[in-house]
Amino acid sequence: MLFDAATGTTSVGSLTSLPSGTNQTTGLSLNVTLPDKPYGFTGFVSATYTNELTNTPSFGDNPYTQDFEPFVPAVYSAVNQGAGQVYRAGFISPLTVHVGLSYKTKSGWRLNPVVNFSDGYPYNIGSTTPYFVGTGNAVNVPNTNVTDAYSPAGAPAFVDPANPGSVYAPNVSAYRGNKEGYPGSQLSPSLTTMDMTVEYSPPSHPRNTFGVQILDVFNNGYYTHPIVNEEFYPVSTGVSGPLTGQSYGGVAFPALAPLISPGIYAFAPYNVEPFVGGGTQFQFLPTSFRFYYQLKI
Repeated sequence: MLFDAATGTTSVGSLTSLPSGTNQTTGLSLNVTLPDKPYGFTGFVSATYTNELTNTPSFGDNPYTQDFEPFVPAVYSAVNQGAGQVYRAGFISPLTVHVGLSYKTKSGWRLNPVVNFSDGYPYNIGSTTPYFVGTGNAVNVPNTNVTDAYSPAGAPAFVDPANPGSVYAPNVSAYRGNKEGYPGSQLSPSLTTMDMTVEYSPPSHPRNTFGVQILDVFNNGYYTHPIVNEEFYPVSTGVSGPLTGQSYGGVAFPALAPLISPGIYAFAPYNVEPFVGGGTQFQFLPTSFRFYYQLKI
């Protein structure tokens, strides 16, 4: 069944996916390593800038498909007279930096802290979206709950149902409330973590090494980008209405009621917010300890 957001009706149809797509990657990498020494300090600095573009948008109402099953509705390929358009990849942080130090003592100890930094991941929906106008012709129009290519549930703007305006000039009565722009132009918060390795090789038995590796020393390595609340119905910008928390099918669009029963949103009690936490792009383990023993042969 195909869903028409403008009328709230369904019709017989099917989705078609094609095994084709676009990926463009440019970047710059810098690595500086100090000479290794038998004792004392050494270290490295590594910085990478990556600009990866795909034809799959990286926003929150499509949080899984770009990373694991890239899928784009046909309208994205039809825009720009069939040339399509590209977006920043949501699974790549544009800037990552790693700084590591190593200190060796004559008594057999080695300390190796490593600091990791990423400046966030593209996630926003975008204030424009491709939209079919006529037969096979797609253009970019304001992204609302009428024009959103994936579903009305993920739109950043909501039109006045009594006076919706047009797809080119919608009469928006409320916004989701976050900063928008081109899809994927906004980054999630940056993240800094630290790992530590401590080793000991007895000078009297140099073939033996005992060590422990501590991953995420400060226990802050949880990257969860915001995803849209698909059961959010605002009465004004950022303020939920009485239907918020119910299924987008049976409540907001009665024509779908025979097909989709109203249901409470799974992320309660956050179902009244325009966004919910918990995007599963990266969720690291809590602080972890790995003990090991090495024997040189």
